[in-house]
Amino acid sequence: MKQSVKSIANEIVSILKEQGIYTERDSFQQTKMLLNRYSRFKNQIEINKELIEKIKKTGIEEYNSSAYQERVQGGNKKYKGIPEKEIDKIELIEQENINLEKLITKTELAMRFVEKEPFYEIIVLKFIENKSIEQIAEQLDMIDRTVDRRMDSLIREMRDYIFMNNIINNF
Repeated sequence: MKQSVKSIANEIVSILKEQGIYTERDSFQQTKMLLNRYSRFKNQIEINKELIEKIKKTGIEEYNSSAYQERVQGGNKKYKGIPEKEIDKIELIEQENINLEKLITKTELAMRFVEKEPFYEIIVLKFIENKSIEQIAEQLDMIDRTVDRRMDSLIREMRDYIFMNNIINNF
């Protein structure tokens, strides 16, 4: 008999809970944090890309033009290209973008995992469109508490998906 991905995920989570490895509260909060910051992560990547371009064009602001020169016998030796400090800063920003892209991908995969669930629209309205629970309740003609419960239920499913993948990847 074939088991669904959800039932396998639930079994793994149950085993981990029994072993004390998996705590619902922490993982629920982490999943909610990913959703809350999803849009900001995307914006930060764009900000970082702009910063990299600025550094490539003008250098790091705290350095003046003399930072691109070295005093040597007979005058100043000018360097062409991007100085090492700028290269280091660009590499740090690029690594931050890689990390942000991983979080975005993880969040998007978890969202796809529950997208066919009833009331998935609550996740989109809350975390993508940044609407309040009251606005969502009004739009969907529900009471606030119902929206909250259904959202929490979807987040729990997403949490199970996110942490199931982490566990499988660590084996």
